[in-house]
Amino acid sequence: MARLFLCDLDGTLIRPGHLLSPQTLAMMERLVAQGDIVAIASGRSLYAGRNILRPGMPLSYWLFSTGAGILKWDTQEIVCRNELTAEQVRFAVECLLEYQEDFMIQGPIPENHKFVYYKFDRRENDGTDFWTRCKAYTGLCESFEPRGYEYQPSSQLIAVLPPDTARIECIRAALKGYAVVRATSPMDNRSVWLEIFNPAAGKANSAKWLAKQCGIAHEDTYAIGNDYNDLDMLKWAAHAYITPNAPDDMKAMFPVTQADTDGAFPEAVLTWLGARD
Repeated sequence: MARLFLCDLDGTLIRPGHLLSPQTLAMMERLVAQGDIVAIASGRSLYAGRNILRPGMPLSYWLFSTGAGILKWDTQEIVCRNELTAEQVRFAVECLLEYQEDFMIQGPIPENHKFVYYKFDRRENDGTDFWTRCKAYTGLCESFEPRGYEYQPSSQLIAVLPPDTARIECIRAALKGYAVVRATSPMDNRSVWLEIFNPAAGKANSAKWLAKQCGIAHEDTYAIGNDYNDLDMLKWAAHAYITPNAPDDMKAMFPVTQADTDGAFPEAVLTWLGARD
């Protein structure tokens, strides 16, 4: 019986500027060779992940952009899309404008590395990495004026906030009909990226879809992550681990690997399989 292994990427399998370790690749190769499904579940878009996830790697699927899309690895075919409609985008924008939160509207898949953005001149928004992200995508993003804007389908919106729990929860409540995922910025490791998706997206929902498509029982699902945007996936999976760099409140919820990014996945797999086999 095949098993499903779900792996977050940044902070879980790799450190900034690094590639997947030989130990991680060897374990993935072993699992794929014996018929298991190994899936990367990452917040990265196809564009942002191509420098890490390269052809020939022992993978089965890539749940990219936090489950907004799913790529079948051997054929490089996008087999599932969970995007926002133009009307859903418009409503979310109106909400963010009302709360005066800085935000970005990502393009539709597979061009979702391109975006338009709107920034308020508001002291409470100071100190985030909003402009750092815009600079990193120079030539792929531009500012826009919401008044009269013709909204199009989108993979997601990203609101960039300081780590203010009250503000985060206000946005969540206002966008009750959406999947709203909190992520810690990989750019400054402080700013909060509040990612707004179609309710069918998210790592857990895309993992459920994949498990059903592959005929995998829930008891045969395994997940490893390190941040808040992994929470739904970690809670859904029958077996879960987090890495030592996870927030302290998550460490109270899941077992923690001893190894860091380079050896965390092999350690988790050996523990899981040792307990079951």
